[in-house]
Amino acid sequence: VSIKAITKPINFTVQYHSNYVAEGEETEKVSELETWTYNVEGTIKNITNSTFAGWARAGYEFVGWAYTTDSGVVFTFADENDLAHNFDYETIATYNLEINLYAIWSAGDVEYTINYYREDLTTGEYVTLKDPVSNTGKVGTTVSVPEEEAPTGYRLNDSKSPLSKVLTPTGNVLNVYYDLVES
Repeated sequence: VSIKAITKPINFTVQYHSNYVAEGEETEKVSELETWTYNVEGTIKNITNSTFAGWARAGYEFVGWAYTTDSGVVFTFADENDLAHNFDYETIATYNLEINLYAIWSAGDVEYTINYYREDLTTGEYVTLKDPVSNTGKVGTTVSVPEEEAPTGYRLNDSKSPLSKVLTPTGNVLNVYYDLVES
């Protein structure tokens, strides 16, 4: 009498999530489900893979993939190539045969400029007070105009001069206006 064990492959799914909602959209980007088989090597895709066309996040750098939206990065890439991988049984069981991978992003550096203007005595138009100040900061951080005394005969126009700004991937300019003081 011989007994022959018949095993059935364990299939599970992998799905990628952008982990951010792009401007003008209502939900994050999500890939098609991929079916993987336990003990068969698959491919963890890099964000540069054509599957993710349009997933780039302006002002941010892709760090890697994680199992949850805010957990540590599990899969990183040394270059633009995809990564061969074989999920272990414990991971497959932990996620109930449905593995979701979330992109983890790191805020990138962007330039910002502070322009200073004063009201012209004769024309009433705003003219450059001094050279612009340029610097860099991380997307998502708040930058502030350094506190300075108004030039003699002028006062800060609070309504026209936002003194802080959250940096975005583009358009990071703060304009500071000084009005003539009526005598």
